[in-house]
Amino acid sequence: MKPRVISTVRTSLNVKTAKNAKTANKSSKFDPICRAARLPLTIQRRTVYEVLSKMKNHPTADQVYIEARKVLPSLSRTSVFRILDILAQRKLIQRVVTPNSTARYEAKMAPHSHTICVQCGLVTDWDNSPMEKKLRTPKEAEAPKKFHSTNVTATVLGLCDKCYVQNKKAGIF
Repeated sequence: MKPRVISTVRTSLNVKTAKNAKTANKSSKFDPICRAARLPLTIQRRTVYEVLSKMKNHPTADQVYIEARKVLPSLSRTSVFRILDILAQRKLIQRVVTPNSTARYEAKMAPHSHTICVQCGLVTDWDNSPMEKKLRTPKEAEAPKKFHSTNVTATVLGLCDKCYVQNKKAGIF
């Protein structure tokens, strides 16, 4: 009886994804990625990945869980946390570590840096600026001895525009 329930859930998800071409494209990209990582493809993993791919705000695991439950109501919080951890370990998604130690996640795997607001926690992508491009291409001589860099990213801490304006109005700056 259990396989029938899973089959029903899978069918309803396929119907939902068929209605949304963008979601269908994401899942078709995830399938070979999952296979290449030798990670069994499950409806739960696909759902978490698809939900994360749609979210552009570097969500926390709890935020991913809330959105994933809308697609797959039987999904547990523990499963979402475990799936995000496995996908990050296998480098299928990125974990962004913030100063307050709350991990945030994103499906964008192209090398890029981040800006993080130390007041509200807003995380944004920072790429294609002249400084970020310079960081991305370190010279071998600049790297520490006995170390060969494969990727360089930066995390810029500061205040987003909204928090900066609030602080300025409060007379902090």
